[in-house]
Amino acid sequence: MADALHAERHCGNNGGRRPTSPRDNEGSMASRNIPDTGEPIVRTFDWLRWADSDYLAARYLLLGRMVVQGCVLANTAIEKYLKALHAHLELPISRSHAVEALYAELKNSAKSTVTLNQSFLRVLQKAYRLRYPDDLPDGFNISLNHMKVLAELDRT
Repeated sequence: MADALHAERHCGNNGGRRPTSPRDNEGSMASRNIPDTGEPIVRTFDWLRWADSDYLAARYLLLGRMVVQGCVLANTAIEKYLKALHAHLELPISRSHAVEALYAELKNSAKSTVTLNQSFLRVLQKAYRLRYPDDLPDGFNISLNHMKVLAELDRT
């Protein structure tokens, strides 16, 4: 995911550059100068920092065979990486843990070329519900393998 953000930053969305101010006929800057606060970049790096922490914790838990806890943090890590992409592309960031919906918002925006394994996102989103076992519906079931989740998390 971080590699995808790196590619988006340097290749997509005007090569990572903000739109420039209008120029007059001689090519010099017009009198209107728009200040660049850098706020989207700061937000992007905040989300990346938070995502990296969750990613490392998810790996640690999965390697320790704490599958449910590792899946929950894997979901939050991917959620935060997706929100970093939203921030970078200056898209609204919804207050949601639903990684499938966050990914769909990116794809629907046509600003991102990132491709993720949607079935993995679906599994993580379902596993995320295990945080509160007393709220699970009757018949809820899921099969998780710590090594498969870890491998797919690393790919994502």
